Amino acid sequence: MKTLVPALLIVLGSVLMIAQIHADSEPGAIPLSLIVIGAMWLLMSLARKRRHSA
Repeated sequence: MKTLVPALLIVLGSVLMIAQIHADSEPGAIPLSLIVIGAMWLLMSLARKRRHSA
């Protein structure tokens, strides 16, 4: 669950960005922020998992 939600945010942001680029020929701020937030969340959860298992 801790990696599923951030991964879904990244996928949702990517899909929205592709749709936005196709419609407007430019990426929007919301899809980009979803990708960035999802990636940061995923990296932090993986780092915590690695730190606690070591």
